[in-house]
Amino acid sequence: MPTRNWRGSFAIPMTPFDEHDRIDEDVLVAEIDFCVASGVGGIVVPVMVSEFQALSEEERRLMIRIPVEVARARGAKRVPIVANCAAINASLAVSYAVYAEKVGADAVIAMPPYGLAPDFDTIYAYFKAISDAVTIPIWI
Repeated sequence: MPTRNWRGSFAIPMTPFDEHDRIDEDVLVAEIDFCVASGVGGIVVPVMVSEFQALSEEERRLMIRIPVEVARARGAKRVPIVANCAAINASLAVSYAVYAEKVGADAVIAMPPYGLAPDFDTIYAYFKAISDAVTIPIWI
């Protein structure tokens, strides 16, 4: 999906949990469908409002895969999906970024390693590692 055509507001869905504190996949599908039907310019998952930092690695991947699948329903690329790959270190961020590209995300988004106070060289190396690992755009 050419990025030059990306316009409008990008929705940031919340992470829906069921009564057993698991991600409610049916509610997530409905949430993504609602966002798309509402005419959003794209969807960014999972970021701050999605409480990404509280999710397990498996849950983070689920929060990327399902929106990509829903946005591509019936073979149509309905809206771009921007997947969060931010992590506490470069190796985990690269893992999320590679996964996002593999499942069909249109771009990744990252903030510097959280939970730390990294210096410039660490931040540069972190974003360079992400950039070297994927071919899709990176939002910072």
